Amino acid sequence: MNNLTTQINALQQEGIISQQGITERLLDTLQTASRETLLDHLATTLPGYILTIQANNRHIARTRMRNATTKHPTTSRRVAEIRTAWQQKLDTIIYLPTSGAKQLRDCVKQDLLEYAASLRQQANSLNASANEYENYARQLPDNTTPLGNINPTTMTKAA
Repeated sequence: MNNLTTQINALQQEGIISQQGITERLLDTLQTASRETLLDHLATTLPGYILTIQANNRHIARTRMRNATTKHPTTSRRVAEIRTAWQQKLDTIIYLPTSGAKQLRDCVKQDLLEYAASLRQQANSLNASANEYENYARQLPDNTTPLGNINPTTMTKAA
């Protein structure tokens, strides 16, 4: 009887390629083999098997070591988008009534509070304008009469 590697090759040439099929045929052959034949098969097959296991273990260890030393948490697409948007926001130029134009990234607390107050003042002015135009709309009798046709002396003051 030849060693197991030779027998496996012979079985594959016969068309038996599944691990289960090869294993069954080898076990059938080995059941009838003598102790010396079994030891001979093990002596010729085990060194190759051991080398394969050792190489696999080294490969796994190298991969783990490489991953442990080089693996950095990957940034998700969403986090990258948020960071990009934040950088763009910091590049925004705002106008401060007391000190002029300034990039948002260079603003301190007082600058931000001053800008917020300026925006609120603008918002109040816009709200007043909106109220004025709503009052004009209430003065019109229908959707076809233009504002220029209304007598200004008959218009009521905005509430």
